[in-house]
Amino acid sequence: ELRYLNISNCYQTTDTAFALIEHSPDALKQLQHLDLSNNIRYTDNRFEILGNHCKDMITLNCSGCNLITDERMGGCIPNFEDLRELIMDDCYDIGFFSMIALSTNCEFLE
Repeated sequence: ELRYLNISNCYQTTDTAFALIEHSPDALKQLQHLDLSNNIRYTDNRFEILGNHCKDMITLNCSGCNLITDERMGGCIPNFEDLRELIMDDCYDIGFFSMIALSTNCEFLE
């Protein structure tokens, strides 16, 4: 059971790295801590998969993933009910929609 995954600063990582999740979604079902920071090529095309299959997420670091959009982040947040820490430094497209989703769905956020 994978609970912690750190793929930060993997500058060559693209969305195709997450194709594995699509083919075996149960592999990350227990994931609680995910660090995607500074993966500047990672878009939100596959971000929805994380929201659908990683419902036990406690810590999510998307700092520097500036291609993730407010719409996609806001749509995934309701699935992260146990989220305690969300780091989104330099995520320039994150805004109102995500903030509303956080305030209404993540009661444990610190």
